[in-house]
Amino acid sequence: MSFTEGELKQIIRTLVKRKAQRDAKLGKRTKRAKKGTKPCSLTDKEVTVSQLGLGYVSDEVILFRYCSGKCVASRRNYDLALAKLKGQRLLTRESTDRARHSPCCRPTEYEEITFLDNHSQYHTIYEENCPLACKLRPPLGWT
Repeated sequence: MSFTEGELKQIIRTLVKRKAQRDAKLGKRTKRAKKGTKPCSLTDKEVTVSQLGLGYVSDEVILFRYCSGKCVASRRNYDLALAKLKGQRLLTRESTDRARHSPCCRPTEYEEITFLDNHSQYHTIYEENCPLACKLRPPLGWT
């Protein structure tokens, strides 16, 4: 099958128009979210110890690290199918409350946090609170 130059131009115009219409339907937020996707990684933010909400009163500023990012690269066929069914609203909210269709970006190593509270006492938090590394982890129940 061959096309004339005029027919090719018409096909291209039609495709460009369809893409513009599709982009308009998605809205700016969706396009912005797609553009800003990044892989699972460690991110940090300066916060006071009190802002952590762990019950300590301290104005000391620490570097709080947390895991963030998209995990779509590790999706399996199950994840893709479940996401599609949810998107088509073929599964009700009740049936999908526990169904997760993407792996999680989770901490794999932690460090302890030591700080001085407002009463000049040192405290160290040993529990899993401040990650050193992040990795894709499948949702609970996967092996």
